[in-house]
Parts: sequence; C-alpha cells; structure tokens
Amino acid sequence: MAVAAGSAENAYHTNTNGVYPKRGDDRGYARWHGYIRGWALTDSRGRFEFETIRPGTYPTRAEPAHVHFEIRPPGTDGSTVDDLVAADDPLVNARYRAAVRDRGGSGIASFTRDAAGVWHARRDIVLRR
Repeated sequence: MAVAAGSAENAYHTNTNGVYPKRGDDRGYARWHGYIRGWALTDSRGRFEFETIRPGTYPTRAEPAHVHFEIRPPGTDGSTVDDLVAADDPLVNARYRAAVRDRGGSGIASFTRDAAGVWHARRDIVLRR
C-alpha cells in the first residue's frame, strides 16, 4: 500500500468470527474496535504493510468482511478511506460496488493465498488534495 511519505496509518478489523474481540479491561479505541488493530508509519516512498488475519463477516452478515483504515498525512487531522474488502466475498455484489464511496480508492482487492496458506492483499490508496 502506498500513501504520502511519513503518514500514520491505523488499521483495525474483526476476528474470523466477525467480532471485535475485547480483553475485558479495554480503553480508548479498543473499547469499540477490539485489539486486532495496529499503527504504521509509511516509508520514504509512502508504502506500509500490515500482517494480520483475514477478518470475518459481522454476525449480521450486513456487509462484507473488511479492514478499516484511517490515514493521517503529515500536517492533517487525517481521513478515513474506504474499507479493504475481498473481491471474492459474496457480499461484494453489484449493489455493494455501486455504493462504494471511492474515498482513497474503492478498497475492493483480490486476496490470494501463498503456498504456506498466508493470505495477501494489496491496496493502493490515493488521497486527493
């Protein structure tokens, strides 16, 4: 993934059961978003990488499994971009695609699995001025 050099990236998502898991003494973001989350700073070319699990769909099955992102380019308060979702998720249908807001790009990505069984997805985020 690539955005502005020196940007801070926040990502969070559900566990494989579609739930934001809590530990019981959660504070701040963890009270709402659970503990499957992380922060990263981009490199000099605006790239960053997260290693995590493939999230599950919410128990309500109201929307595809997804990863939330917040991007904070230097000197800004940040912005939320469209979620990263797997193109092969059955809930990524024509209706879902038509509703994508295109905040930083659609976020619909191909997930592939390597020989070790690890899932990979690439998303290029484009921020407008």
